[in-house]
Amino acid sequence: MQQLETPVQIGLTALLVVVAVLALWRGGRPERLAMIAVIIATLVTPLVQNTADLHAPQWSIMAVDATLFLFLAALAWRYSPAWLLWAAAFQLITVATHIGYALNLDIVSRAYLSTSYLLFFGLLAAISWGVIQHEGRRRKSRQAG
Repeated sequence: MQQLETPVQIGLTALLVVVAVLALWRGGRPERLAMIAVIIATLVTPLVQNTADLHAPQWSIMAVDATLFLFLAALAWRYSPAWLLWAAAFQLITVATHIGYALNLDIVSRAYLSTSYLLFFGLLAAISWGVIQHEGRRRKSRQAG
């Protein structure tokens, strides 16, 4: 999300802030690490965007998204909860969307952006799911102990 111009961008940014606060406050180690990586990727993305030609493939953004995918996949390998697999999958599809756009520039940029927004929502939903599961485990262990 490079600029806050549309209601979708504003809504996703607000959702990012809410999920970030919850993940950093109530999440476990994998939720926090994933959220920190998402925050870093979100902050780096506008810095590497090719603003000279917005309709060209955004190779630098794809590199940021691919790096985030690899990090999420590594977390999924290390910690293995289902939500991390979903988060990594959403991010992999995001990378595939970049490749699809690069291979066919006739794809309407609105469709490309809409897909990116939907996948970002899915990524945030997966992390939220992880936070909810972690909090549920925490409460059960408190009640059992």
